[in-house]
Amino acid sequence: MAVEQAGEPCLPAILRAEPRHADLVWRHPGTGDVALWTLTAGLPTGATILAFGVDPLWHLTAVEDTDADGHADFIWSQEGTGDISCLLQRS
Repeated sequence: MAVEQAGEPCLPAILRAEPRHADLVWRHPGTGDVALWTLTAGLPTGATILAFGVDPLWHLTAVEDTDADGHADFIWSQEGTGDISCLLQRS
């Protein structure tokens, strides 16, 4: 499913282990704000701002449970330096 918000494509993210629940993470290209849309059966059920003003050189590369705690974590990469950062989620 390709969805666009203010010109930047969404990154599909499986954040919950329940069937028929795939959420979307997107960044506003003007402000750098990163938001999560929770979906149920493809319909929006909520939205949360995850971060404000993220530097445009940082890109959300993947969403995976990197520490096996049952919560999806956000993996970011920095375009200029190649640095990688993982933001661990707890809920």
